[in-house]
Order: sequence, then C-alpha cells, then structure tokens
Amino acid sequence: MKLFVAVALSMCLSIAHASPETDACDAHRQSLERQMAIALNRDDTAQLDSLQAALDKTNAECTPEAIEQRSSGALKRHNDAIAQARNTLRAWEGELARAQKKGTDQLNIAAWQRKVNRARADLDRAIARPIQ
Repeated sequence: MKLFVAVALSMCLSIAHASPETDACDAHRQSLERQMAIALNRDDTAQLDSLQAALDKTNAECTPEAIEQRSSGALKRHNDAIAQARNTLRAWEGELARAQKKGTDQLNIAAWQRKVNRARADLDRAIARPIQ
C-alpha cells in the first residue's frame, strides 16, 4: 500500500511540474483532436487529413528534446543580449572615465554620462526581459 501511495504521489508531482510549453502542446493537441472528431463526424476527409498533418507536426515539435532545444536557444539569446548590453555599458563607462580624466568640458562629459545612463537602462531591460 505504501508503494502504491509513493508511486501515485510521484506521478502527481511530475504532472505538477509540467512546463508551460508542455501545457501549451497538450492544449493544442486536444484542440486538434476535437476538430478531428468533428471532421470525422462530417466525413470531411480533406479537413481530417489537414488536421492529422497539423497533429503530426505538433507531436514532432513537442518532444522533450525539441522543447529543450528551443528553451536552450532562448536562454542563449537572452544571455547574449545581456552580454552585449554589458559590453556596451563598459565601453561607454570607459569613454566617460577617459573624458573625465582628460578634463574634457562639462557638456561632453554630460553627453557621455547620458550614454552611460542609457546603456545601464538597456542592460536593466535586457536582464528583466523574459526568456522566450
């Protein structure tokens, strides 16, 4: 009995940890299957074939490997955007420091400071942007 409860609990936990993308895949599959049932009742073979092709495509795109590949690609793009924003910020901070050290006039220093502030805001946006 304890084994049964443990197995049931582990199954519930694995279902509870389904990803949003997995949930979207399941919802899309169910929608296609409902449409296929309607097409079958209408004896609409053309629509049934089209829906079957869409279901096959969904099944191919919703494998754990495909989902993982998309997720890792999105994470890489997110990290690349953050790295690029950090590099830009460092470059503008360097230019600002050189201008201040050189004794450049206040108008030029203020312009470099605005660039630094914009680069910081861009970095903050890149970090806050959801991974997609």
